[in-house]
Amino acid sequence: MVDPSTTRRNSEEFPPGYGDLRLVSGDQVVFHFHLWLLAYMSPVFKDMETLGSMRQEGNNREISLSEDEPTWSTILRFIDPKKKNPPLDYKSLPKLLEAGRKYQIDEVRNWVEWWLLENESAVDTEISSLDTPQAIELLAMGVDYDVPRYSQLALRFLIKAPIEGLFDATLARSKLYQHLMELRTERIKHLHQELKTILSGGASNQKITNGEFSIKDKDYMDISRAMVQVISAISFQPSYACCTRNWPDILSGDYIYLSRDKMEKFKQNCQRLEAEFPALPTTVIESTVGEVLEPQ
Repeated sequence: MVDPSTTRRNSEEFPPGYGDLRLVSGDQVVFHFHLWLLAYMSPVFKDMETLGSMRQEGNNREISLSEDEPTWSTILRFIDPKKKNPPLDYKSLPKLLEAGRKYQIDEVRNWVEWWLLENESAVDTEISSLDTPQAIELLAMGVDYDVPRYSQLALRFLIKAPIEGLFDATLARSKLYQHLMELRTERIKHLHQELKTILSGGASNQKITNGEFSIKDKDYMDISRAMVQVISAISFQPSYACCTRNWPDILSGDYIYLSRDKMEKFKQNCQRLEAEFPALPTTVIESTVGEVLEPQ
């Protein structure tokens, strides 16, 4: 009895007669496509045609591929001028990029890069739902497949992520990991300095009491301790969200020690920093994934 999972079926998008080459995906879907177009787009397929390494059956040639149907359906629809570009899915990008690199179809990488730019907000939301180890893998993957925007989106998330999960003995000495930690340290120092400037610039040390101002040294001490609490929390997660979660009541309400203008400016500065795309060091961009992730 034939295993149904290995039974071939023809692609509905690229049925028999559509082209003179049969591409059989890893999950046994047969795509009938134009050999000349595939050879034009891919040096790998061009070499197969030149060397005669394809299996010949009648008037058709056939190649068995390891990638699955969704991956090849996406690639073929992309390179076929008669088809509309298919919608991309964030979770399918790794397989798509791997196939594009394997068969040297550089246009696939360029297409993914363009898609990331066009769908930055949606991709950013997806990345924010990842746990830290997954985001680190994404960071390395962007470098490996030469898609800088992919790495930058992951790096932007990891800079402000909680410290839990960032410590990994296998990555501690890698170039990319060291770069991430350097950027986090810079962000922490920057936020610390801004908060200290706000605290030292208050000067008035006043509290509204029954409609009148009274000066109390205790107020200043309480506010200072509260600010230290926020600064300490930022060391573990350098983000504005962390600030708001750890903001004690004494730093708001009827205390006018911290001017609202200064706090609003601090919020805007945080949001500006978190929206920026971090730079990738040249040494990392030029490295392979092995060099990036393996200890130096």
